[in-house]
Amino acid sequence: MEHNKRILVVDDEHMILKIIKDILSKEGYEVSTATNYNNAIKILEESSFSVVLTDIRMPERSGIDLLTHIRQLNEEVSVILMTGFASLDSAMDAVKQGAFDYLTKPLDFSKLTKVIKQSIEKFELVQKNKHLMNQLQEMNLTLEEKVNERSRELKNILNSANEAIITTDTNLVINRSNPKTKEIFGSDLSLIH
Repeated sequence: MEHNKRILVVDDEHMILKIIKDILSKEGYEVSTATNYNNAIKILEESSFSVVLTDIRMPERSGIDLLTHIRQLNEEVSVILMTGFASLDSAMDAVKQGAFDYLTKPLDFSKLTKVIKQSIEKFELVQKNKHLMNQLQEMNLTLEEKVNERSRELKNILNSANEAIITTDTNLVINRSNPKTKEIFGSDLSLIH
């Protein structure tokens, strides 16, 4: 299955994990589950996901801790936080930490699937942008190499010419000259004017 269709759901309530997994699987996503922070970290080390849906309040370490850990590993993964204890402060904290969205329990499953779809679209756009940037960098390097190669060729032609060649700016001030020019006129090129 495509990497961008993989979702990790983290919650300490087994029934919620089962319901979310069933709903998202029917939507065509490959869903893995974890019951706590440590299980989630282990799964994230073994597999790649485009979305992590995690409860905020869990025993030992929170969903915010998991979000922070994921951000250190990969900024592209969309993290959606969910909680039964919603507050404006926790929502703002989640967004500050880089959460894609914040859902309250009991979950509105139509909203959940909509948010998952949006986060997958964001992930795909980021991946596409990254790919295009890599292509652009490769093209720039190739172009730079060609320009450098052409500059070397022109320099060789200029240096091996049997005629005096000079380049000037718009005020006719000499910028460069080839070795033959210096041979003919000496080092004082002001005689050319």
